[in-house]
Amino acid sequence: RPGKKLPNAIAVLDHKRDDCTYPFDELCGCGVGFKLCQAFVEANDWEFEMLIPYLDLVATAIGADIVPIVGENRILAYHGLNVINTSPRAGFKAIIHQLKKDTLTITDVVFIIAPRINAAGRMKHALHAVELMVTDDFKEAQRIAAEIEEYNADRREADRSITEEAKQQIINNNEEERFTTVVFQEDWHKGVIGIVASRLIETYYRPTLVFTKSGDYLAASARSVSG
Repeated sequence: RPGKKLPNAIAVLDHKRDDCTYPFDELCGCGVGFKLCQAFVEANDWEFEMLIPYLDLVATAIGADIVPIVGENRILAYHGLNVINTSPRAGFKAIIHQLKKDTLTITDVVFIIAPRINAAGRMKHALHAVELMVTDDFKEAQRIAAEIEEYNADRREADRSITEEAKQQIINNNEEERFTTVVFQEDWHKGVIGIVASRLIETYYRPTLVFTKSGDYLAASARSVSG
């Protein structure tokens, strides 16, 4: 959410601004980007239809960002899923091909597509997911999708093993009854420590910090509980 002082820019597009009069304030970042594209198309008297092929990305962002699927988000998600299921870009086609599913729902986007896109950034580099989304070559898309599937499997394994190591650390240090959880191991993968922090809250419901080594520094992910 925007702070009291906005960046010194020509324009700051943010529906969460106090002075923003846009009627729907639950768009995700990609949704805001899409509205900018829509305004640009209108200003140039181009056809809105040229933007429809990009609604698949908007629907994916709506699902991945867990924004409320109401109002304009519901409309964008509906039409975006229609694009995914009727004329999918090569990247989605490759994922659908892997999953052996005929049609994708928003639930599939949240629990199948989003975690795979996310895994690329967590385990390797988010550029892999970008390449999957922009390539027109189905064979290339299949190759990248297979790599991302591996990253997702690696992410799940890292998440599981680090969570177990962290729990064991808490037990070994007799810290089960503390008011907070703070754990550290220098070889834990930085890309999954946020997930691990969330997992630890499922066991010990309290503010949690998971530290690892990152170059010359320590890096941490923090998660907390209600209140």
